[in-house]
Amino acid sequence: MLCLAGSALADTRQRILDECQQILQTAVRRPYGIAWGATSGADEPRNPPPATVMLWPQHTPAAGLMLLWAGQALGDATLTQAAVQVARGIAAASESTGRIPSTASFGRTALGRDPPQLVPDRASTCAGLALLLSVIETSPKPDPLLRGAALRAAHWLVRQQTRTGLFVASHPPHAPPERSIRLVRLDRPDYRDAVLALILAYEVLEDAAMRIAAERAVEQLLKLRYQESKSARGLWHTAFDPDGTITRALPQFPRGVDMLATRYSMQALLAMHVSQGTQACKVALDQATERIATLPTQQGQWRRLYLMVRDEVVTLATTQPAGDPGSPPPFAPPDRAPDPASEMGSFGLDGVLEAWNRLSQTDRVKYAQRLAAMLTYRQQIAATLVGLSDRPLGDHLPTSPQDSRDWKPSTQNRSRDESARCDGADPRFGPAPQGREIVGESALGTGPSATFFPLQQARW
Repeated sequence: MLCLAGSALADTRQRILDECQQILQTAVRRPYGIAWGATSGADEPRNPPPATVMLWPQHTPAAGLMLLWAGQALGDATLTQAAVQVARGIAAASESTGRIPSTASFGRTALGRDPPQLVPDRASTCAGLALLLSVIETSPKPDPLLRGAALRAAHWLVRQQTRTGLFVASHPPHAPPERSIRLVRLDRPDYRDAVLALILAYEVLEDAAMRIAAERAVEQLLKLRYQESKSARGLWHTAFDPDGTITRALPQFPRGVDMLATRYSMQALLAMHVSQGTQACKVALDQATERIATLPTQQGQWRRLYLMVRDEVVTLATTQPAGDPGSPPPFAPPDRAPDPASEMGSFGLDGVLEAWNRLSQTDRVKYAQRLAAMLTYRQQIAATLVGLSDRPLGDHLPTSPQDSRDWKPSTQNRSRDESARCDGADPRFGPAPQGREIVGESALGTGPSATFFPLQQARW
């Protein structure tokens, strides 16, 4: 969308403006801000009843960021002010602790509606914080209300770390407290996004506590890598106990190299290196890249999970430890291997490896300047946190409708993850309402917004 918004074609600019207006027509509007919910706010009566709005990634924060960028690119103050009102709505819904709820009731006041969880979900806080920071950064005179909400949200994130600096989450996600345990999950974007949010908050708000928290989280991420294995050294497992040891109590997390966890971890290290020039991140990225190159692939695709025996990677065909041909055959994996062990794909790793390859050939300042030709790295981080992208700090962005269609699968996993909040796993959510697209399918597939960061079909 931004690529075409910067063009001189009047009809293209008008189409983008029309799509933004269509988005705004469906917003739930209140005196303290606007947001989007399960039903359109276009036909609300003069004194509307409370409406449930959605504040997690790919919903209200994503729409707000799209409006902000479109307003800046088009020079349209109406769209920019609408983005500010979205940020004010998120600030109004934030809790006294600073946490931004996933869902809120927009009535006379904004009230969070999240059910209790063993570990509060951080996705909506990271997404809302990204929009708040983006508005603050681009405002000539930042709104004290928005800055205060951003500070509280960022400090809430800091307080969610364990004593050592890890970010734990509830497992299963979104389950009631009595049916949950605490785990560190690296195969989900949660840990990565917490690091990205802290980096962005430090750079915009200039609060050293956020930089320190990000550094501690990254330091622990480095400690979670396999250290003693020849074939897996420098890569990551799926899940860990809160003390940082590999979880052994759950059979769905067998010992192995998880390529999705490795991808998210490398993205966090990449962001830390670009932002702060952390040398340990550079060394870890080099080591991970070299180790990934030694893993067996099929037609250029990796396994989601490379099972391990005796601390070495095994192939399901031979069960022979990789990198150790002279050792006796280990015990074969179970007859029914876990689903991740048979799942094949790129898992977004190709984009991470490409970005690191280009960054390693120059210095981080020049790489950041290269990114800024389209989006600054801060904008890329914000886009990732609100769910418009899942490839932070990559220098290839969609510039055509076909690129847009190829781009969409990178965020489909997040779409499924966010929709799980209302998939019936927790009866306290009640029946899931019918899904409503914030941006219509025609806009996603053929309209001008299809050329840049298409908003996914965001459904309950």
